[in-house]
Amino acid sequence: MKKLMFAKNLKYLRQKYNMEQLDLSQQLGRKSSSSISEWEKGKYTPKANILSDISEIFHVSLSDLMTTDLSLSTNYAISSNHIIKQDSIKVMESVDYQITKPYEKQFNEWNKDKQHINNNKKIIYFKEGDIWWVSLGINIGVEIDGKKNHFERPVIILKRVNYHSAIIIPLTSTIRENDDRFVNYEIDGIKKSANISQIRMIDTKRFRRKAKIKLPIDNFREIKSRLKKYL
Repeated sequence: MKKLMFAKNLKYLRQKYNMEQLDLSQQLGRKSSSSISEWEKGKYTPKANILSDISEIFHVSLSDLMTTDLSLSTNYAISSNHIIKQDSIKVMESVDYQITKPYEKQFNEWNKDKQHINNNKKIIYFKEGDIWWVSLGINIGVEIDGKKNHFERPVIILKRVNYHSAIIIPLTSTIRENDDRFVNYEIDGIKKSANISQIRMIDTKRFRRKAKIKLPIDNFREIKSRLKKYL
């Protein structure tokens, strides 16, 4: 049942976003659209990490994606650009889950924080291989966002451009297996992942604090090597 509902919702959301199967497959880091076609036909469902990516792309909760007929639901008003939750959050009595509010990007809050960050005149001392917490902010579409206070996220300093800027790779606690976009590593027994597909240059004004943990040199070399192959 979940497999068929997912298949129906995937096709519905993709078409409402005016996306071709190839467009979606490219956002998921796939070279062809064959898997998308098979998912929409209900032949099988993707792995958990891919389901999570799909729910993030369409800004819909994973539980809704798998169990709610979004084409009939009054909880969502869907346009070609976004999904807006209309009703309040409801608990469904027939199944053991709660419809959660879709992720809403807090652009207004980030714009206020960004003005303060831009006025930051503190000199930052950093080097390649360092891990820093930085204010990545709220970005567009599937571009990775910061979280919680000051919209922060840990990043690895890939290359120092100059005193005021660096090329960074965002880090995440979500582990992706067999995915060229992610390089998994382990520090003090805790698994993490570097999202090399989200590489970017940032101003050091975004830097907030240096992480206490240090990335082993072998892991840093692996990230650089995998990035070179990915690009």
